[in-house]
Amino acid sequence: MLIKSYKRILLQASMWVIFTTFWSLIQLWIVVLTSSLRKNYTVNLADVMHEGVLLFFSTTLVITIAIDYRLLEESKSTSKFLNDVIYYFPFFILFFCVTIYLTMYNVEAESLELTLIGAVQLVLIFSSLLYSFLVKSVQFLNRKA
Repeated sequence: MLIKSYKRILLQASMWVIFTTFWSLIQLWIVVLTSSLRKNYTVNLADVMHEGVLLFFSTTLVITIAIDYRLLEESKSTSKFLNDVIYYFPFFILFFCVTIYLTMYNVEAESLELTLIGAVQLVLIFSSLLYSFLVKSVQFLNRKA
């Protein structure tokens, strides 16, 4: 019974992350869809990275999760260490997203090391998604208790 409860919590957190990701990036999905319908236009991943779409997504995602967690006052039922991680991780993501964006903004696109910047952006995105999944799991677990 307890395993079913945890599976349900993990499923709820997974679904929350999937739907939030889909709807948060709807503008990107529309651009991809419309470009696939046009014959002479393609979406360039380097342009998407250079415009910072994914960086803004990561920043918004982790900050809203942290605010949501704090406003629901669920922090009283978890450990101090976990509360600190949930509170400070968005600042970590924000710092790196702003640093990368300012680097891309101030450096010519041709001279950027897109492989490195792309890898760092992917790490930020996946860590943001993992953070969201874990915090939502904690919230659903606390709601269950």
